[in-house]
Amino acid sequence: MTRRLISYEVDWLSDDRDRLIEFRTIAVNPVTGHTWLPGCVDCGNYPEWRIVVVGKRTHRRKWARRRILKPQIRGDAKGVVFDEDGNAYVYGYEGVVKYSKYGKLLAKTELKYEEFTLSLIHI
Repeated sequence: MTRRLISYEVDWLSDDRDRLIEFRTIAVNPVTGHTWLPGCVDCGNYPEWRIVVVGKRTHRRKWARRRILKPQIRGDAKGVVFDEDGNAYVYGYEGVVKYSKYGKLLAKTELKYEEFTLSLIHI
């Protein structure tokens, strides 16, 4: 299955502005069986988080359905882990975002690099 997903990258794993999404890891939600691919797109001067969620392929559908999640965080989503309910926690240096197993945004914690740097100076 991984080989097939990677082969689709050029064809359909781009965002709505046709920018190629660079993935950092691939993880399968143990509750839903959906594949989560966190990464980023190049937005000119900075990268921005993108998470692609790919549904299961069935005998009725030739292609698996996909959904692109955009938490509006600058930087690069590095990975994803799941809890026992299937909720997804996507993380990176810039923060953590919690999604339901259906891809609904539940919580977002964003760390601004400038704020982090300033707080280290005052210690």
